[in-house]
Amino acid sequence: MRFLTDFGDSAVLLPLSLVVLVWLLATRSVSAAIWWVGVLAVFGAVIGGLKMLFFACPPAVDVRSPSGHTGFSMLVYGSIAAIIAVQRQSAWSRGAIMLSAVVLVVGIAISRVTLHMHSRTETLIGFLIGAAAVAVFIFGYQRTTTSRRMMAPLLFAVVLTAAIFHGARLNAETNLHTLGGWLDLQQLFCR
Repeated sequence: MRFLTDFGDSAVLLPLSLVVLVWLLATRSVSAAIWWVGVLAVFGAVIGGLKMLFFACPPAVDVRSPSGHTGFSMLVYGSIAAIIAVQRQSAWSRGAIMLSAVVLVVGIAISRVTLHMHSRTETLIGFLIGAAAVAVFIFGYQRTTTSRRMMAPLLFAVVLTAAIFHGARLNAETNLHTLGGWLDLQQLFCR
């Protein structure tokens, strides 16, 4: 399970996010790149804010931190799949590509629960936030990209980046909890 969960770590997903950004800029899709950076920023603020808030004021017994691994995986892998799927002609192949991304993300979510890192509810919250972020990105991407793009360089860079960074870990949650304590969110919101 650790092998699978590591694909959802920020140490892998942040470099993959950069790969997507560079690919969008290299294919002269500056408007799509702006959508990408905007969605990443809003997603990061929402998931980070909820992690700090839930740590200070848990809304339920089994909810202390929405799964960033699940949400960020949904955003990154779902967006990569969407970029590839948009280029496909048949609805069947587009659906298969998107389903593959969802299966990977569900696997990461299951690994988080199995490793006792998150509850089912926390992974569901992360999944839904990530799915909303993917939907927003797809909305923007489809409106800003009209020409066909070469997918081979993107796929090569994604696989290479995931292979290089797999197994590395960023402990973002500890830093968010520290920041939440420093901001004294419990005093502000938990009355």
